[in-house]
Amino acid sequence: MPTESSTDLTARIAAAIRDAACAGDCGDTEEECAAQRIQPCVWQGGVLTEVLGAPEVFAKVAAAVMQVDVLANGGPR
Repeated sequence: MPTESSTDLTARIAAAIRDAACAGDCGDTEEECAAQRIQPCVWQGGVLTEVLGAPEVFAKVAAAVMQVDVLANGGPR
């Protein structure tokens, strides 16, 4: 069962993934962009609900959020 803090972390990672999705103005070729950025696929009610991307791109986003979480909570537990 998820705790409030894990739910909050999940929400922050999801928000970071949405923020990391390419808005179409990165200036890279389609191939370069797809290799380096999360690609938006589906919006529902104005909210990005489905994305595509390399696992490494998602890992970078999640790691960045978790690093901020660790630093905000005084380091590793």
